[in-house]
Amino acid sequence: MRLKNLHLNDFGIYNNQKLEALSPNIVVIGGPNRSGKTTFMHILRYLGYGIPNTDKLPAPADKYDIEADIETEDNLEYQLKLKGYADPVLISLNNQGPESGPETPGQLYNNLDRFTYHQIFTISLDELTKEPAGLSGKGDKDRLQSILLGAGLSKIVELPQAISHFDNKAYNIGRTTGRASVGEFKPYQENIAEAEKKKNEALKQVKKYIKTEEEIDNLKDTIDDLNNDLSSLEKKRIRIDLLKNNYHEFSKILNLRQQLENHSGAELNQAKYSENKKSTARNLLDDFISKNEKYQQEKSIFKSRVSSQNPETIKNSLLNKSSDLENYQKNISGLKEKIDNFIQQKERNQNELKNIKAEAVEFNQEWEEDFNSILSIRNDQIERRKLLNNIADFKACRDNLETSLDEKHDLESRLTRLNEELSSIKDGNPERIFKNSLLIGFISIGAGASSAFFNIIAAIVIGGGGLLLSYLYYHGKHQKEIVLQDKKENLDKELEDIQHKLSLLEDEIEAIKAKKNSAEKELNHYQEILGLENSASPELIKDYFNGLRDINNSYDRWLNTREEIQNKKEKIVRELDELRNLLVQLNSKLTDSALILPAEDRLILRSEELFSALDKALEYLNYARNLNDAWQGRETAKSDISDKFSDFSSDRDPVEFLQDFIKKSNKFLEYREKQNQLDQLTNQLVAKISSADHIKDSFIDSPLANETDTLIELFQRHYNSFTSIEEVETVYKNLKEELDLIAKNKKMKEDRLQSLKDTKKELASPAKIEEAHATIDNNQSKLKKLAERYAINRTASFIFKEVQARVIKRAREELLQPAADLLSEMTAGEYQEINPPADLKENDFKTRLASGREQETVNILSRGTKEQLFLAVRLSRIKEIKSALPVILDDSLVNFDRSHLINTVQILSRLGNSHQIFVLTCHPHLVRHINDYTDNAQYWHLESGKFKNVAGKDLYNLLLN
Repeated sequence: MRLKNLHLNDFGIYNNQKLEALSPNIVVIGGPNRSGKTTFMHILRYLGYGIPNTDKLPAPADKYDIEADIETEDNLEYQLKLKGYADPVLISLNNQGPESGPETPGQLYNNLDRFTYHQIFTISLDELTKEPAGLSGKGDKDRLQSILLGAGLSKIVELPQAISHFDNKAYNIGRTTGRASVGEFKPYQENIAEAEKKKNEALKQVKKYIKTEEEIDNLKDTIDDLNNDLSSLEKKRIRIDLLKNNYHEFSKILNLRQQLENHSGAELNQAKYSENKKSTARNLLDDFISKNEKYQQEKSIFKSRVSSQNPETIKNSLLNKSSDLENYQKNISGLKEKIDNFIQQKERNQNELKNIKAEAVEFNQEWEEDFNSILSIRNDQIERRKLLNNIADFKACRDNLETSLDEKHDLESRLTRLNEELSSIKDGNPERIFKNSLLIGFISIGAGASSAFFNIIAAIVIGGGGLLLSYLYYHGKHQKEIVLQDKKENLDKELEDIQHKLSLLEDEIEAIKAKKNSAEKELNHYQEILGLENSASPELIKDYFNGLRDINNSYDRWLNTREEIQNKKEKIVRELDELRNLLVQLNSKLTDSALILPAEDRLILRSEELFSALDKALEYLNYARNLNDAWQGRETAKSDISDKFSDFSSDRDPVEFLQDFIKKSNKFLEYREKQNQLDQLTNQLVAKISSADHIKDSFIDSPLANETDTLIELFQRHYNSFTSIEEVETVYKNLKEELDLIAKNKKMKEDRLQSLKDTKKELASPAKIEEAHATIDNNQSKLKKLAERYAINRTASFIFKEVQARVIKRAREELLQPAADLLSEMTAGEYQEINPPADLKENDFKTRLASGREQETVNILSRGTKEQLFLAVRLSRIKEIKSALPVILDDSLVNFDRSHLINTVQILSRLGNSHQIFVLTCHPHLVRHINDYTDNAQYWHLESGKFKNVAGKDLYNLLLN
């Protein structure tokens, strides 16, 4: 695959940078230090895998954003998008279905993992070392060595670890020799010897074992008899103990039974006189008393406020008007604001009229006494745009006329000068000059011919001189006449042209004058409309018109505002009048017209009096509501009593009824409380008897028990068998002493039994002999399996050692040979072989010089040679891995001398035929060598995160400077 276009929208130093039409072979990107080359390598390194969330990478301005156009070896095209820390997204740009190419970025990179691509294809100086920077631990080092060794040796790296694993296991089992007395064999062998010893001892103790077992059986029978005696006495002790601890409680039970038989509350209805009913009656009684007191209090207050003998009528009247009064109360602030706004707006309107008149006076002093005269001027007859256009036309005509007259004057002056110049030029005669020249020539020829009879040379001189004189005369005189004639013709032509322009200009002047006169007539008309003198200038007309228009507009707005104010006044008056009518109706019911109201024609000015009357009416309404609420509360309390008690009638006194009900409830609840107390004590005693099976069984199995008796009846039988608590305590004490004696005897027998059992364990039995046989068999079986494992581990170690030796031999001869050939080419044949290290887990290589000398480690190589070796190994792996992925070199050739560098450039040139290679450098000599030895390279100059496509020589010069 190759990258066709790269869009670096946001990554570190890069912002909206594009590299388009990238070369499929070698792309050289040159720039100074800190220009962004290493950042560019990071971009290509993570393009197909996603950007890790780490602070080691350059941060974006906002969010990482990279796009790449990619073409595969099968000429399929894709777009790869990478945003933020999300996984890259691959978009197919082909018409074929998904089966025709990769569907994911991983498939595009041939499922090559991130670590391998980083270490093999993105090569900086950090990668050309024995232990590249950034490896997280030994796991990464082993993995890198596996990758560098190549496909043929990658798995062989694990062989030393496997050999060590099997050797260690074999050693742990049987050490070096595999004898049964060492390692993991030893404990099993010792177990077998110990079991043989126990078997022999057990055979000698069988008779003593049988006698001990017979004595144990007899002791067990004796202990069983003692246990039966203890069980019987213990049951009796439990009964007496429970009776002793609950004697007084049962006495209370008998006393409560006697009290309940003669209690007066037993005859009352349980459903009627419950605790809830009593609580309800108490709450209803308290509620009714409280609400009745509240009603009487509010009634007294209302009477004192209204000072009337008929307060009920006033109350009803106020309540009927309550919604209207509350609506006015809600809107009172808005109404007050409307009144304030009306008064302020009216004052502003009056001030505006004064300002308009003042402005008119400043504009025209004559309007101070007669403001209405300004209103008679109909400036609406003048269209402003037309007026401005007419003024502009007049000014343009005036200016154009002045310009045209100046131009006419200039043309007339030029015309006069031309006439004067023409008159000074004489008329020329070129034909006369021509004839004179011919005459001179003929005379010279004749003179020469006449002299020829006497002297031929003189004849030639005379004839030739005459002809020359004729030519000079003609050339001088004739040419001058021609120039004069041409000048006169030019002047005539110019004269004619000026006369034509003068004619056109005069026509144009007449047209301008006509247009100016027309515009002037229009302006005179505007002067007449505006009442101005004829001498008024266009600017004055315009200013006068604008001022007059502004005054008229202001006055129109004032009239509109005054009308709005009047409308507002009417609305306010209607609202105030409605409020006054409402209060008048209430006032008719109140004593002495308690509400003071303003006259109808002064509602706005005395609105505060009206609002005060409304506040007082609302105060009366509040008293009426309090009285009505109190009355409703008392009636609700009565209704609640009727709802809760069906035998309550409205003609009865609620207080008397509820007090009688509470008294009866107390009697019933006292009876029920004693009943509950009896039930609770009885249930507690039954619970104690039933709390454990052994307690319950002790009563059921007692001699006093009958099959039909309940537990409480059984308890009462035992209670009745004693006369006092003292007698119960005495019987309990005697039982305890008897139980202690039997328990001590039992303990002695149990101790003897345990001693015999211990002796029995020490003696051998057939079971112990069988156990010894089982131990021997078990350990012999395990010993056999362990021996098999020992043999398997030794065999596996031997096989892996043989495989390792053969593979290392093959690796020396074949697998690392491509890398060795590349190193040989780089070093001009100085190094011939690259071999794996003795320990394949080490990140190292052996080398052989052309002289045959072996070098066991790369540590003894110079820095440049070491870097050439690791570069050769990586280039070999790049050629081995399919498919051809982009290769990135970030100043990784900086330590190569000239000859080695040229050899390496030639290798890269060949690799560029199959792989796209990005070479990042700040060194001009590397650019020069690539330009000299490759024909398929493309060059970009990078500076401060900006790319520019240049020629190879230009990039060399830019880096050189």
